[in-house]
Amino acid sequence: LAISSRQGQLIGRFLSRNATTARHLASVPSASFNGTNGSSQSRGPQWASKVALVSGGFLAGCCLTVWQLRRQRSFSEAAGSGVALAASANRPTPPTSVNHIADLVELVSPTAVNIRVEGSTALHSMLGMPSSQGSGFIIREDGLILTNAHVAGRFKGSLVVTLTDGRELPAELIAIDAESDMALVKVSARDLPVLPLGQSKRCRAGEWVIAIGSPLTLSNTVTVGILSNTARNLGTGSNIEYLQTDAAITFGNSGGPLVDMHGQAIGINTLKADAGISFAIPIDEAKNFVDQALSTSRQVISRPKAYLGLTLLSLNPTIARRVFGRDGIDKGVLVHSVHPDSPAQRAGLASYDVILTADGEPVRRVSDLHRAVAKATQRGGGKSVTVRLLVLRSGRELQLDVQPELQGG
Repeated sequence: LAISSRQGQLIGRFLSRNATTARHLASVPSASFNGTNGSSQSRGPQWASKVALVSGGFLAGCCLTVWQLRRQRSFSEAAGSGVALAASANRPTPPTSVNHIADLVELVSPTAVNIRVEGSTALHSMLGMPSSQGSGFIIREDGLILTNAHVAGRFKGSLVVTLTDGRELPAELIAIDAESDMALVKVSARDLPVLPLGQSKRCRAGEWVIAIGSPLTLSNTVTVGILSNTARNLGTGSNIEYLQTDAAITFGNSGGPLVDMHGQAIGINTLKADAGISFAIPIDEAKNFVDQALSTSRQVISRPKAYLGLTLLSLNPTIARRVFGRDGIDKGVLVHSVHPDSPAQRAGLASYDVILTADGEPVRRVSDLHRAVAKATQRGGGKSVTVRLLVLRSGRELQLDVQPELQGG
């Protein structure tokens, strides 16, 4: 234990005083009267040992206090000198600076672009006004850009992309899925900055997000908010469960990236419902669209819907307790009802079944099941396919094979 000279002097004085006191008490007789013979006994040595014991305890306390103070000061000095202390594996790493969001915006902004459609009508051409405009973001360094269908394909005309460095480049519509509101456009360029794509399925409500776009032709406008919900079904007939955020998404912001605190795109800004309520297409859905678009020569992507005939509900502990009256069932998708004469009914599914996996893939929420069925349908090339479901029924697991009906496409 390292102590300062001043601390050593103080402790030395304390020990010296207590040793003198102990010797003095030892030399003073202390009479103890016995009730039988009245004889007296000297108890000086016992008092001396007690004083020595107390002194030793006090000394130990002083040493421990000095050690603790020096330990705290060493930690403070380490933090002040920039020495990184080991962080718990369960604890999220804090931002590296106070301006963490500003740093992320500076990093991500060069990947965001402005997209406009020009000359779709004679009036627009005469007035020099774009028919449509919005945002997009670069996902490949050779100029592949992801955006909304209503931004790039709503009107026929010439696509023009404006980069953050001011360059205006003609663009080509590569693929469009109007139902899912996604589109791919491409410009002829090289070595463009690319925005990494994250995983929207790992997002949690309450996480901070950044929406970047060019509303009202104001390039690289930034708004910040949190994720309010990570699986919001808008009842539009689409299988997509949207990310809901309170980050402002306004006219012209559509198609831009919704970015997490790691600087990765987790969604495509899509629409605003009301103040503080905006929605983004999960980036996992966008990845599937991009994969399909790049693997086919068709410009218009119309993915057939796979009809199961189920009304489903994503499970959580609260819903599970209300439905089953017990804890322990907190994963999977609850079958609320089965439509008559549907593929699900023919496969043997019943109300209050819990779907755990689909073709071996975990099903944690409704979108996972839709994604697994869509993947199987895509594998089948538009033909009838069979999807194997692992179902929990009355505490027992069983496998059921269902053949979705393909509609549209």
